[in-house]
Amino acid sequence: MRQAFLFIGSLLASLGVWSHSLHAAESTRELSIARVSDHTLELRIGPAGTEPKRSPMLVDFPCEAIWRGPVDEAPPTLDAGGLQVEITRAPLTVTVRRADGTLVQRLAWQEDVGVAFKTDAAVFGLGEGGTGFDRRGMTHSLTDGDFNGNTTSRVISPVLIGADGWALFVPDMPDVNQKRSMERAGLLGAFDLRGDHGVFRAPSADQPLRFLLVGADRPPQIMA
Repeated sequence: MRQAFLFIGSLLASLGVWSHSLHAAESTRELSIARVSDHTLELRIGPAGTEPKRSPMLVDFPCEAIWRGPVDEAPPTLDAGGLQVEITRAPLTVTVRRADGTLVQRLAWQEDVGVAFKTDAAVFGLGEGGTGFDRRGMTHSLTDGDFNGNTTSRVISPVLIGADGWALFVPDMPDVNQKRSMERAGLLGAFDLRGDHGVFRAPSADQPLRFLLVGADRPPQIMA
């Protein structure tokens, strides 16, 4: 019996340390939310005072800042035009809904350098190649493919499209030409779609992340 109480006490202490560590990590991170269009949001998170290193794959575009500041000071709700944003902490979770309240997507930042998101319906995207149209059931490294010197047969496009009306784009990838080797494959991150939800695994905890999230009522809105 004494051993059981000792085990429970140790477990509760560990949970307390984990909770404190999670809160401390969130207090040093900065969240930024901007409105790109009635259907699209730009979400950025990273250590305070840092910016994602922007990739030339995406040209600059105008957007309207909705909120920016420390994660632990983020307001619980934000009005982003055609989309509504809810923010909770421990762990940081950004829930985006349409004006009628239906869920677009929920992004939850994890301790293991991952961002979880819902994959209730079929998930398309990631460019040409691969197995099947529905990308669920596999992990997709962002440098997946057959490598041979300075050429590769496949470089995954970091965009997912959900059949239930959302798209997620991770635009700021490092130069692929610097990563082309089988030993270094995966250092650009990966989409893990094996479980009951998806996870984007970033290559580094120190790397600021930027996502473009689209909530669509009709397929053409995804590409608008």
